[in-house]
Amino acid sequence: MVGMQDPHAVLGVSADASPEEIGAAYRELARTWHPDRNGGPDAARRMMQINEAHAALRSAAAAATAAANGTASTARSDGAGPSPRTRHTADWLSDTVRTALGPELLRALHTGEPVVAHAIGFASSSEAMIVVTDRRMLWLLNDAVTGRVRSLAFHAIAAVECRAARPRRRRTVLRVRLRNGRRIRFTGLSPERASALAASVHPGRHHHPKPPGQ
Repeated sequence: MVGMQDPHAVLGVSADASPEEIGAAYRELARTWHPDRNGGPDAARRMMQINEAHAALRSAAAAATAAANGTASTARSDGAGPSPRTRHTADWLSDTVRTALGPELLRALHTGEPVVAHAIGFASSSEAMIVVTDRRMLWLLNDAVTGRVRSLAFHAIAAVECRAARPRRRRTVLRVRLRNGRRIRFTGLSPERASALAASVHPGRHHHPKPPGQ
């Protein structure tokens, strides 16, 4: 955890920094410290601090916006109103994977959902952390203000393929074709990472949760 460290100090921004400035600082630090790009011994610890600081500032901004708009909701126990979202620590994953994904993607996972492959790439013009589990793809758009985490179940996918981005460039495009005809492209991936992602996706598969105790 970040502990007593000021999240503004961790990201190197002022206390009155705008969401855009915070996002830009986060992306710059992530490019330097993400374990996929920095194999140094301190990379995982530093990236965890950066992820937690960014999540803390985003949560504070969301709470302030909700309070200002009078939209803060109160949990109801009678089923008639919003219920609190279950929080988990994703302790079924390794420390390395939890650090790479960061708090927003971890919160988006279902309890016990395994991460099979992950990589940093680009969705459209936004840098994204791409994750494949045993049942779906998820990706986090770093510079999105809302709807940062997207999800796509395997049964909605028709096909996945990898193609070289440009001749003589060691970058690959991952193309995902949906059953409804839409296409999604993830660019900026190394051939190894793109192949791992593609091999982990199973188009058309429906996920059937196992009964408890199995």
